[in-house]
Amino acid sequence: MKLHLLTMISVAILCFGHYVNAKTNDIIQTNKLNVSAERLKNARERERLAVINSIEKEYNGKKSNDLQNSLIEILAQPEYSNEAKCAAAVLIGRCKIDKGLDMLSKNISLFDGSPDPIGFETFPAKLALIRIGKPATPFMIKNLEESDNEVVRDLSAQVISAVEGSEGGRFVIEKAIEKQTDKDKRQKLEAILNTKYFIKAK
Repeated sequence: MKLHLLTMISVAILCFGHYVNAKTNDIIQTNKLNVSAERLKNARERERLAVINSIEKEYNGKKSNDLQNSLIEILAQPEYSNEAKCAAAVLIGRCKIDKGLDMLSKNISLFDGSPDPIGFETFPAKLALIRIGKPATPFMIKNLEESDNEVVRDLSAQVISAVEGSEGGRFVIEKAIEKQTDKDKRQKLEAILNTKYFIKAK
């Protein structure tokens, strides 16, 4: 009986040790991610890609709320540089952080004018939205309904076309038109159907 009890205690201690180690490793990984995110906020042009690759490698599917919030904060706050915002957009796309969709959609016209744009895309928020996929579509519909900015409208149409396909995108927009009761918003949606991204197949 005593031997059985000692065995049970030993197993419990061993399991607890594994749990503590796992939790400690999670904390260490989270702290590393947070430090990298802080570096990203002030990263110079030459450092950006290295920091991005480092964060993406450490993230590796981990759902770090602190990291996600840090990246979204970079997009949201005006004090961060354009370079940091572009890098944050690239990471939100690579890590497929759905909770960043709202800020990505608001920053869709973010422009990376560097000689060698990260992600090989001069509009990194647009590329990030495409990478996240179908969850981005409602945010693009909202852009099309509300924005008069031609760049924002064109980029939003590109995202829908890339994610849904030309015919699928047309279908999604037509459904949004049917549901929309505001006349101005309906007209804005109707206007985008006449663009090259949603040409009706003959």
